[in-house]
Amino acid sequence: MAHLLRGVTMDLEVRLEHNRIQTGDLLRVRPGDVILLQQQAGAPVTALINGKPRFSGSVCAVGT
Repeated sequence: MAHLLRGVTMDLEVRLEHNRIQTGDLLRVRPGDVILLQQQAGAPVTALINGKPRFSGSVCAVGT
């Protein structure tokens, strides 16, 4: 299955609702930057593939 899907492209989106970031700050984000969120560790999130909910998960804290 993984071999068949290797060339497939799809959009993956995870919505972190109730968080705010200014547009200018977002445009300056670079690899390795950290964005502080208002969501607590353990808060539920949904991952969408091509706009359709497919996976559930939770926010986790790393390196704390």
